[in-house]
Amino acid sequence: MKFLSKLAITLLFLSLSMLFSEAALALTIDGGRVTTYHLNGDSASRDACIRMTPKIRSPSGWACLLKNNGLRAQISTSMREAFQRGSNCKIWWKNLQPSTQDAVISVFECGNFL
Repeated sequence: MKFLSKLAITLLFLSLSMLFSEAALALTIDGGRVTTYHLNGDSASRDACIRMTPKIRSPSGWACLLKNNGLRAQISTSMREAFQRGSNCKIWWKNLQPSTQDAVISVFECGNFL
């Protein structure tokens, strides 16, 4: 009985720690086919932006890559290639650009997922 109590407490602790570690990241994941690839040379802080089907859950429906992202060149190229190929991709984002309400892309991934 004592073993079961310790096991239950351990499982409860692990469950709660996973819950709080996920909340700490607070990343939103959207996925689908890249339908639009947009570049705007007038934006000083922004690189490429994309739209997807199904729609990205940002208020504007857009997700953009900022120039301060450490993998900006690689992600921008991957987004363009995903658009050209009609690939299924996922984006992770946690912030919105205040002026446009576009999602700010943290991570971009393409693959053979549903």
